[in-house]
Formats: sequence, structure tokens, C-alpha cells
Amino acid sequence: MMSLWLIFGVIFAVAFGVMMFLLRFSRQQNVMVRRMAAVIAPRSAVDNNRRAMTQYLVQGESGRFGRLEGLAAGAGLLSRFQLFLLQADSTVSVGVFLVLIFGSALTAFGITYGITSRFGVSACISTMMGYVPVGWMSVRRTRRIEAFNSALPECVALCARSLRAGHSIAAAINMVGEEGTEPVKTEFAEVFKKHNYGLSLREALMQMLNRVPSMDLRLFVTGILVQKDTGGNLAEIFDRIVSVIRDRMRIQGEIRTHTAQGRLTGWILLFLPIFIFIIMNFINPGYANILFEDPKGQKVFYAGVVMLIVGGLVIRRVVNEIEV
Repeated sequence: MMSLWLIFGVIFAVAFGVMMFLLRFSRQQNVMVRRMAAVIAPRSAVDNNRRAMTQYLVQGESGRFGRLEGLAAGAGLLSRFQLFLLQADSTVSVGVFLVLIFGSALTAFGITYGITSRFGVSACISTMMGYVPVGWMSVRRTRRIEAFNSALPECVALCARSLRAGHSIAAAINMVGEEGTEPVKTEFAEVFKKHNYGLSLREALMQMLNRVPSMDLRLFVTGILVQKDTGGNLAEIFDRIVSVIRDRMRIQGEIRTHTAQGRLTGWILLFLPIFIFIIMNFINPGYANILFEDPKGQKVFYAGVVMLIVGGLVIRRVVNEIEV
């Protein structure tokens, strides 16, 4: 039993250390890229040259893992990974992210196989460790979207007040980019910057919607595009959108309250077998050795793990089935 704890402890320590090192190195490289781009392309230079030089420098920085990115592009996964990292607001490149995934999996496999000499257990643990970077990015993505949705009503109301003051929609978006709340502030500032560089407002808004897959933001973008095509009072449209978003947030809160028992039941059913397994091994050491030493026991153990994961996913889907 202690050897299993030792395996998991060493794996998590090594994977966490490698992940933190690569993330810190990637952030330092991105800071250096921005500083070099600012020096090479001065303010008096043409914006196209500045963006071209910045893109060149970024490509040079990410070229260290160009082969991995090439394999991902060949499999049709490069754009998906790029969008996933963009939605998580991560500075990690696709190459670094793939290194984190495969590095965690291979490190876990090597350590586990070196200690246990069991291919099945090593493959299972390495697969789980390979999903750790993906799960971490998924949590970042979810938290960013939730923070965006929470700050969006006030920013849309700010746009409505700006329009009533006589400003254009572009000026209203710029005002949110200067005075809004993060992360809405950053996204709206990006929209105004691209629109100011010559990109159409429709395309800039659609790109923001691609970076932030939010139903509330979709209402905002749809309102602007419909008003541009059909006309109408955009400030009044924004007021109604704010009312709809706040009603959706209120209903979602009520749903989370009513489904709290179901979510708690799901977590209990998921971790109860693991808890009982640990307690039984402390009370009676060697009680579950047959699950690891006997071939039939190993099959039962693997089947139990798969059924546990499937059950947790089913319960999660049932609880989260209600959408507003």
C-alpha cells in the first residue's frame, strides 16, 4: 500500500515540477517577444510591419516544438488546440502544451513501470497523468468564461449608457475596454483594436465570440449585428439584453441550488469506493493484494475503475443536463 502512495507522490511531484518549469519558461519567452517587438517596430512604423515582425518573432519562439505542432496539424488537431488554449487565456503554445501532455504520461509510465513492473497499471496511471494538463486548462477555461459572464451585464449596461451619451458603438466598445471589468475589458479592447486597424466590426465581434464561447456574449453580438442590418434603438436593445442575462444568471443560480444534492451524491458515489478501499487496506493490510497480483483480480480492478469513471460521467451529465 505504501508503494502505491509513493508512486502517486513521485509522479505528481515530477509532473507538477515539469509543468511549472515549462509554463514559467513560456511566460518569460512571451514577455521577451513583446519587448523585442516593441523595440524593433517603433511607434512611427507602419502597423502592418509591426504585426508582421511580432508574428515572425512568435513563430521563432514556438519553433522549438515545430515538429509536434506539425504532427498536430497533420492530424487536424492544431487549430483545436490553439482555440482551446486561447479560450483558456493561456500563454502556452501548442507545442509546449503537447510536451506537457506526453511528458506527464511518459514520466508516469516510466516511474510506475520501474516500481511495479506491471504494464497495465503503468498504462492506466500514465493515461490519467496525461489528462492532468488538459483538465487543468479546462478548469482555467471554465473559470474564465464564468468570470466573463459575471462581468458582462455591467459592461453591456455601460455600452448602453455610452450610446445614450451620443457615442458610436465602436466608441462604446472602447469605453468598456478602458473602464470595464476583467476579462470583458481585455476582450472588448481587443475588438476595438482590431476594428481600429481596419477589420470590420462584424468580423472583430465574431472573433471575440470564437475566443469566448458564451451564450450571453452571443446575445450581445447578435443584437449589434441585427441592429446594423435592420436598424433600431441599440441602447434599448442592450437594456433588454442586460435584463435577459441577469434573469438567466438568477435562474442558473436557482438550478444550482436545487441540483446541489444531486452533485453531492455524485461526488460521494465517485469517491466512496476509493475511500472504502483505502480504509480496508489500513485495517487489514494485504486485503486487496489479489486485485494486483492475480490476473483475474487485475481484470476486476480495471473493470471497476472503468465503471467508476463511466458512472461519474453519467451522473455529471444528468445533473448538468438542465440548460437555461
